[in-house]
Amino acid sequence: MANIFKEITMALGGIVLAALLLALTAPKTVHAVVSTLVTVANTPSNPVYTTDAVNSENLLKVTCAIPDTSYDGGEISNTNCYTVPAGQRALIEQVDGICSVPNGNVVANLSLYVDSNIQHELPLTQESGSSDLNFFAFSVPSHYYSDVNATFRTFAITSSPAANCYVGVSGRLMLAN
Repeated sequence: MANIFKEITMALGGIVLAALLLALTAPKTVHAVVSTLVTVANTPSNPVYTTDAVNSENLLKVTCAIPDTSYDGGEISNTNCYTVPAGQRALIEQVDGICSVPNGNVVANLSLYVDSNIQHELPLTQESGSSDLNFFAFSVPSHYYSDVNATFRTFAITSSPAANCYVGVSGRLMLAN
């Protein structure tokens, strides 16, 4: 039994010694090859340009609220909740939000309008509610562009004058061509 243990220890010792020798000799050669392939000189005469991958200064996040005070016999809407700045267009990439109504009531339709060119019907899913409220949520990946100076507004059809809806619009602003 002692001979087997001695042989296994010698074999492992030899493997460790070989690995150490490779580790001590290989990095200098590998480092020299890699550094010649990857050397980047960032000097004033030869600058390396970098950009923000997301262009965070151009991110768009707008929340349009439809308060219960705007109820008009089954319809609630908000007036212009956002206007795209002059000289820019909005790329809308995500629309999400939630509506709440008293128990026994529903939100039959919810839409996002971007001027008169785009009407985005939002598919509502009834979520679990509380003892006195029903919740309807939505989250829709989107991909459409607004015109310059476009105006966002929301519209809902509901059975309750006490409905509240919040529509979040996410995307980016970009220069208009």
